Amino acid sequence: MTVRLACIDAPEMAQAPDGANARRYLQSRLRLGSSVTLRPQTLDHYGRTAAGGDRGRDR
Repeated sequence: MTVRLACIDAPEMAQAPDGANARRYLQSRLRLGSSVTLRPQTLDHYGRTAAGGDRGRDR
């Protein structure tokens, strides 16, 4: 599932180079294989699920 992080104002991927920089930063903070609990909150105006979340323990 692809979600948008609620309450986070970050550039879109198409907004080079800031979108790619924001993505790399998130990937550095949330490693592949990490466990995350998402709480869907709403749909944004593009129909994407916006969710809050908590990072669990790494595997």
